[in-house]
Amino acid sequence: MKQLPISPAFRLRWPMLILMASIGLTALAAFDAQRTVRGQDDLVKRALHEVSSFAAWSYGEHLKEQLSLTAAEAIGAVNHGGNMHTNPKVPGADELVHYIPMDARCDCHRTRLGPNPATFFGFKLGTTSVDVARNVNAKPEEGWRVDPVPGQPLPPSNLYSEADRRWIADTLNIHARAKTRDEHGYGLIIGRNAKGLRPIIYTLMPTAWGDTMVYGVEYTPAAFQGTLTRVLDGTGLLPETFTRGRRNRDVVALRVLDTRGETIFESIPGGRSIAHTELTLSPAFGALSVDLLVRPVRASTL
Repeated sequence: MKQLPISPAFRLRWPMLILMASIGLTALAAFDAQRTVRGQDDLVKRALHEVSSFAAWSYGEHLKEQLSLTAAEAIGAVNHGGNMHTNPKVPGADELVHYIPMDARCDCHRTRLGPNPATFFGFKLGTTSVDVARNVNAKPEEGWRVDPVPGQPLPPSNLYSEADRRWIADTLNIHARAKTRDEHGYGLIIGRNAKGLRPIIYTLMPTAWGDTMVYGVEYTPAAFQGTLTRVLDGTGLLPETFTRGRRNRDVVALRVLDTRGETIFESIPGGRSIAHTELTLSPAFGALSVDLLVRPVRASTL
C-alpha cells in the first residue's frame, strides 16, 4: 500500500502544536498551584484569626476573674449581696482597711490577690460627703496602716482634695444608679479627670433603714496596669499547643483601651498583625476594649 506523503506545512505546524500544548499544560499547572497556595493562605488566615479570637476571649475571661477577686478582697466585707446591712453602725472608710490581711513583715495590711489600693472611701448614695481612709504607714507603698504608731509622727496626708471628693461622688452617684455591676455586685470605673487615669472598684451596701452606702477603692494607674500585665503573663491563658514553651507575650501582643479609645496598656507599642481580634467587656468591667494580635514573628509557626 502506498504511503501518503506528509505535507511540509504539517511538518512545520506539528512542533508548534506540541509547544502550545506544553505551554497550556504549564499554565494550567501554574494556575492550579496558585489556587492551592491561595487556598493555603486563606486556611492560614482563618487559623490565625481563630487563635487570636480564642486568645482575646481567654484574656477577657481571666481579666474579669482577676478583677472580681481583687474587688472581693478589697471591699468584700461590705458587699452584702442580696441582703441589707442591719447594724446601726455604718463602717467608716478606715474600717475597710482592717479587713485586708495583716502582714507581719511590714506590720501593715497588704492585699494578696490584687494590688494594694491607693485609697479607701465611702459615702451615702445621693450625697457628696466622701469619707476617705488615711494611710499612716511611713512607707505607704508597702501597705496600709490606719492606726497611728505611738511616738511616731504622722506621714504627710494623702487624702483627697475637695475637688477629688466631689469628682468621686458625682461619678459614682451616676454610675451606681446605672446598675452596671457584675453578678457579685462589684463595678469597675476607668475614669479620667485633670489628674489623669482613675481606676476605681466599688460596691453598694443597702441598709435596713433605707440608705445605700457606696464603698470603693482607687488604684494608681501603675497598679492597674500591673493587673493587666499579670493576666497576660499568667498561666492558663493560652494552651501549650499555641505557646510551645514560650511566654504568652512572645506569641501574642495586647492593647487595652478605655471607653474613650485611649490606650491604658500595650504590651508591644505599635504592634501590627494580619491576625488580630477586638472585643469589649461589659460596663461592669469598665467597658474595657481588648485588642489582641498574634505576633507576626510567630504567625508562620502557628
